[in-house]
Amino acid sequence: MPRRAGGKAIRSMRWRALLLLIGAVLTGAALSPAAVGAVGPPVVTGVTPGTGLAGTVVTIAGEHFTGATSVTFDRRRADFTVLNDRAIEATVPTVPRAGLVDIVVTSPDGVSADTGVDAFTYVVPSLTFGGVAGLRLSERGSAAIYTVALSARPTGPVTVSISGGGSINVSPHTLRFSGADYATPKRVTLRALDDPRRAVTRDVVIDHTPTGGGYTGSGNHPLSVSIIGDNQFLIFVTHSGGSTELIEGGRPDFVSLRLSADPDGEATVTVTPDDQLRVSGSEFRFDSSNWNSLVEFAVFAVADDEPEGDHTGVLTFTLEGVTRKAVPVELTVSIADEHSPAVRITESDGGTAVAEDGGHDTYTVALRRRPAAPVTVSIQAEDDLRVSPVRVVFRTDDWAQPRTVLVEAIDDDLDEGEHVHHIHHIATGGGLDTFATVTLDVTITDNDHLNQALVPLPAGFSMVGWFGTPTSSHAIIAGNPAILRIWVWDRVNGWRLDSRTLPPRLRADIPIARGAAFWVVTSADTDLVVPLP
Repeated sequence: MPRRAGGKAIRSMRWRALLLLIGAVLTGAALSPAAVGAVGPPVVTGVTPGTGLAGTVVTIAGEHFTGATSVTFDRRRADFTVLNDRAIEATVPTVPRAGLVDIVVTSPDGVSADTGVDAFTYVVPSLTFGGVAGLRLSERGSAAIYTVALSARPTGPVTVSISGGGSINVSPHTLRFSGADYATPKRVTLRALDDPRRAVTRDVVIDHTPTGGGYTGSGNHPLSVSIIGDNQFLIFVTHSGGSTELIEGGRPDFVSLRLSADPDGEATVTVTPDDQLRVSGSEFRFDSSNWNSLVEFAVFAVADDEPEGDHTGVLTFTLEGVTRKAVPVELTVSIADEHSPAVRITESDGGTAVAEDGGHDTYTVALRRRPAAPVTVSIQAEDDLRVSPVRVVFRTDDWAQPRTVLVEAIDDDLDEGEHVHHIHHIATGGGLDTFATVTLDVTITDNDHLNQALVPLPAGFSMVGWFGTPTSSHAIIAGNPAILRIWVWDRVNGWRLDSRTLPPRLRADIPIARGAAFWVVTSADTDLVVPLP
């Protein structure tokens, strides 16, 4: 809000500075720049915290904030307080999309520029579930357990109300989270109620409704659970941690099994692995005393000399010795080749593509195998890209839970056409450093479409007289594989070389000015694309 003096708004920093100067002259007081506040357009240099949901209070750092009239996140106005000329406290408004949003500060002296450090990662609140893969219950059977946590730090206490309808007993019915424990999974126990009118298998939806702390209105979060009726006789097979993932010759993972009902006698479950797997036990006996107790065994991936990459193995479970037969069950196990990287990337729609004129894409990151200790995965984007988050941490109990990464293209002034840049994922800790780095290719669609002319070039070494719009040698080489090297005359540094054979850290983005001449080496006859005014 503009400040008022004598009942009239002072809408210009320059008028305010002038009045202070006049007052100082009249009183003979010294006037420092700090007393006046710097005059000029606002400049944003950072925001803390850099991620959050609607209602999160952030501190915006920069300068020229005195007299600010508005603060926006992705063009949505935020409530704010100017703390001083270099700091603003703002409350994040509701933004219609998740991901990186620009913060803009406006004052009578201008609008803050898009500097690349004024981005805030907006989070749409949600719930995360654990242990829900293959979640099933049997009437009069043992209980099942899953976990619930919040996806992002709340702005205050959050209550999650849980309802299982009339077919499932849920305990507890309410979970409470705070900013300190929002990511800590809380256990929920389920038991199926005996319903003599419905003896067949059916699916029941458990509702989770969060309120408070910025989560009110985020909607219901349903979880589907299968209930096995009394007349169904099944083998229940459960992955430890929700999935079974192995590396050839590495540490084992564990699988548990039980029956869905009393076998009315002695029954034997036989586990048969294929040639990719071996198990610590192959026969397990059940009777009236232990049919609903989990029996656990270890699964190992067989090490071989074939470079197979990611592949799978299958465990087959069969039941013998009872009058009611159970259908054989097959369990698929993911196996990583012993030389495969520790990090697993799953792209949405089979690829990752972004455009300079807006929008974003997402992919997920997880580990391929259980680590011995916490693992940090650093996510490093090359030029032209930005990602959120820039690092994720996996523990020994959530290593297989995928984490979503958001990707956006940085809008520049180069006409590069459709080009590819990379995101590198580097894992450290937990004994996974040996196969640590995974690179993701990202296709970027350019929005700088200049008028162009084609200059024919013969293979070899030739000099080109430049004309048209200034550009860079880096853009020319990146856009034409036949062009190998360019020498550009720089009045300060002399001849400067840009080459695709140089390591990336040595490559220079060398500008080619209007009217300049330069030498070029090509591997074949080609056309040089020249941007025109």
